[in-house]
Amino acid sequence: MLPLLLLQGFRVLIDGLHAELARQGHPDVRPVHGFVLQAVGDGCSTVEVGRRLGVTKQAAAKHVETLEALGYVRREADPRDARAR
Repeated sequence: MLPLLLLQGFRVLIDGLHAELARQGHPDVRPVHGFVLQAVGDGCSTVEVGRRLGVTKQAAAKHVETLEALGYVRREADPRDARAR
């Protein structure tokens, strides 16, 4: 019972946060975006984002592309490895 109550409390907090973000002009931000932004940190490759999140490179790329389209991240070529972004 306690884990369900904790989960419900967490969900209420996250829903409130996203309602406030929408009021402040960020209606497209989703809970998963917070995890992706934490994984990106101050910059890393999409492959590294996938490793940090425990998801495939394709899933990481999809989320990073979404955040890039929304203007929250910018992808650039890695000067050390032309294949990485």
